[in-house]
Amino acid sequence: MSNADCVIAIDAGTTGVRSRAVFTGDDTTVAAYREFTQHYPHPGWVEHDAEEIWAAVVETLNEVVEAVGHERIAAIGITN
Repeated sequence: MSNADCVIAIDAGTTGVRSRAVFTGDDTTVAAYREFTQHYPHPGWVEHDAEEIWAAVVETLNEVVEAVGHERIAAIGITN
């Protein structure tokens, strides 16, 4: 019998990354957030460092998985 009772969503937004575990039962969600740097090379332009975004994804995902326990995770999804 599987103990998997949560889904982790990774939201890579404009200014940061959030990972959140949502459970099938009444458990409170578990979340982690990291901001990343905004670079403005010219007026009206914004750029991001892909490696900094990836590091934020890894950090937040690891934090949530550690809090939840890997055996409880049924799936992981990403949006941006």
